[in-house]
Amino acid sequence: MTEDGRLEMRCREFTAAASDYLENVLEPGLRKAFEEHEEDCVNCHEYLDQLSTIIRGLRAAAHDDVSDEERAKILRLLNPLD
Repeated sequence: MTEDGRLEMRCREFTAAASDYLENVLEPGLRKAFEEHEEDCVNCHEYLDQLSTIIRGLRAAAHDDVSDEERAKILRLLNPLD
């Protein structure tokens, strides 16, 4: 907690809360701390962006009408070292 009483979040807590944030289930105080941390931390901002992209890709892949190109893109995102 900061001197002015705001919640403060560390990277480890951020990554643990990221899925809940994307599902919009964080309580307001925690959500505010999460968003403030994301604004200040380049690594966590990138992590959230990647997680969001992966989740959107997986949701799209669950549908039968996903093109081969889209499926390949999702696989590249999930396996960046390939």
